[in-house]
Amino acid sequence: MAPWRPSARKRQDATLLEQIQAIFTRGTYGSPRIHRALAAAGVRVSRRRVGRLLREAGLRARALTLYRRMPGPHGFFTSIPNRQLDRLATGPDQVLVGDITYLKVAAGWQYLAVVMDRYSRRIIGWSLGAAKDARLTLAALYHAARAIGGRAPASSSTATVASSMRPMPSAIASPPSASCRA
Repeated sequence: MAPWRPSARKRQDATLLEQIQAIFTRGTYGSPRIHRALAAAGVRVSRRRVGRLLREAGLRARALTLYRRMPGPHGFFTSIPNRQLDRLATGPDQVLVGDITYLKVAAGWQYLAVVMDRYSRRIIGWSLGAAKDARLTLAALYHAARAIGGRAPASSSTATVASSMRPMPSAIASPPSASCRA
């Protein structure tokens, strides 16, 4: 009796798995991308076969995580009601609101802090920076204060800032950088 030999399909799978492992070196390619790379190299194979071979070899592509919610002061701040948000603005420069968001730009992630007049819905101060810290928030508030500094408020009282912007613990004493604008 002849010695046992793997079938032609098993031999093809072994050769194909070597090619797949060479493509998979970084671990970010899943079966669709590996299938495209093999097709570009002239190897005819189905995507499902590539997926089966990846599973059998224990290879799994790493998924890219873009955003992960960080635990922290969020629960604390939501437990305290912000009664200023319910205040009705009867004229400009009475109630100012603000927020911070992040943007994907060519240089990477940037944070944008904005201060808006609630009555006119006009942006009166903003700041763009690479870090979400007190400097960013204070720069936006600083420019908003400069923008309304030349105008008298509609009422005799001073303007109220109703903000969801919360400065981080690293407070600053110097004026904001030149990347901010009112």
